Amino acid sequence: MKQSELHWIALSPNVFVDYTEGKILLYNTRNYKCITSTDTRLINLIREFYRPENLGVLSLDEFEKMTSNDVRVANNMNMFVSVKNSTKPLNFLPILNLQHDLTKNMSGGLKEIKGKLSLLSSLFIQINYGYADSKVSFYRNLTSKQYATPCFSEEKTTLRVDFVEQILKEACLSSIHNVHIIIGSPMINIMEYIRIFERYNFQYYLHIYSDIVYEFLSHISDYSSVSKINFVVFCDRYSNPNIAQRLIKESKDCGNFEFINLIDEVDRLLSCSSSAMKMLPVWTENNFDFFWRRGIFPWMSLHSPN
Repeated sequence: MKQSELHWIALSPNVFVDYTEGKILLYNTRNYKCITSTDTRLINLIREFYRPENLGVLSLDEFEKMTSNDVRVANNMNMFVSVKNSTKPLNFLPILNLQHDLTKNMSGGLKEIKGKLSLLSSLFIQINYGYADSKVSFYRNLTSKQYATPCFSEEKTTLRVDFVEQILKEACLSSIHNVHIIIGSPMINIMEYIRIFERYNFQYYLHIYSDIVYEFLSHISDYSSVSKINFVVFCDRYSNPNIAQRLIKESKDCGNFEFINLIDEVDRLLSCSSSAMKMLPVWTENNFDFFWRRGIFPWMSLHSPN
């Protein structure tokens, strides 16, 4: 029996979005039409499109609940796309910072910002949240805003396998080559996801904290499949250094491992300087002196303030 079609509204991939001085700017790079607005309904509508769980698409009912005069004007300018489909489509929206970077480097102006999806080479998918006490969660959530590390929450939400497959199926039509899977908790049936990964020819990177690696690996029943996945293992001030050292010795039998030490203070930098692990600086909102200290990360080209 054929499933009945549902009505969806997506933000057009031809639309450039920016926020400035309490206003929102929508610019259609296909027809060169532009709208700036302070209308809260339009601003909130665009924010809803950008929410991770919506993936650039809303149902018609959700869209109509947020309708206003400016939303109708934007719709008449083809800022939105109507889609009828039995399942929710996906729309890979560009990161707003990417748009700013494009604008800075383009002499031709906004009309040249087209086909943004073709500029993307990597896709990041967080399967579930990590869970820890409030102190660790706060620190690691700060880190997750700087690097592709797991977010932490009290929620036990997990991205379903069929939804991950739908994302990968859509990504096949793009220029995406690398898929980064972010795991916060080991309590998932990882083999279900690995079987999905094998169907789609991407380079897979699995991001995980060292704390849960062994528990995570205990759920894997077929190591021949795992050998095709690259593991990116993060260690921070709350990680047990002995686990990382043990993993480094044993990783040859478990796949391709990269170990990254997240450094936020001079003492940790000095204690980890002899390690073979790659080091990345982490901003914790109160370690300004660490970042401005000369010679710590010379590749960052930082200079002391006057």
